[in-house]
Amino acid sequence: MKSVIEARAWAKNVIEMYRRDMQEAREAGDIENAMACAGRISGVQATFYGIYGEPVNFHEPKDSRESH
Repeated sequence: MKSVIEARAWAKNVIEMYRRDMQEAREAGDIENAMACAGRISGVQATFYGIYGEPVNFHEPKDSRESH
């Protein structure tokens, strides 16, 4: 199994690809394809969460010194 860092990078790339496809479909008026892309994005996010227990867009906590 991939490390969470490798898997997150892969998932972000796939999601970005689907977002571009969704935007192109919307601009072309192809709502069915846009909705299918949205479903694929949700599927990638749900699968990642199911495997790794955290969201794809999880951000590492900032160093406490940075927040002061």
